[in-house]
Amino acid sequence: MHCIGEILLQRELIKDALTMLRDAYDARKMFYGQHHPLTLSTQFLIGKALLKASLWRHRPSSPQKGKSAVMSLEETLHGFDKVLGPEHPKTMEVVDCLGDVLLQRDEFVLAGNYFQRYYDYLMKHKGAMHRSTSEVAYKLAVITERSIGKIITTLTDSQLFV
Repeated sequence: MHCIGEILLQRELIKDALTMLRDAYDARKMFYGQHHPLTLSTQFLIGKALLKASLWRHRPSSPQKGKSAVMSLEETLHGFDKVLGPEHPKTMEVVDCLGDVLLQRDEFVLAGNYFQRYYDYLMKHKGAMHRSTSEVAYKLAVITERSIGKIITTLTDSQLFV
């Protein structure tokens, strides 16, 4: 069921993917337990599917955009941190995904924290020249740029900045 759900998700059949992944999650949770890596992997895919569903359902500025995905991904991250450890590649995959979701929600501080964690991991294990390290460095730069823009807009709107 997990593999079929993953294929459906890749083909953008979100509703069907969510149904299949939720069934797989329930089965794995019952058989392996909630914090087994296989159960958590299914939960991770559910979070990704919820994000895709949310992006289609809500306006870009909606505070609801990605909310259920964030909750699912944070729960998955907590489980992976506990079971696999904070520097396991699968844990880091969830960290990166959470950063992306939060960046889309304009939650720059939280997104920056996740991306910084992932960046530190990449620097330690892959080095500065690795493509993934460069991509995360770019995301951190985007967060900085957007944060500065938000501050200037706030100052301009409050007429403290003339």
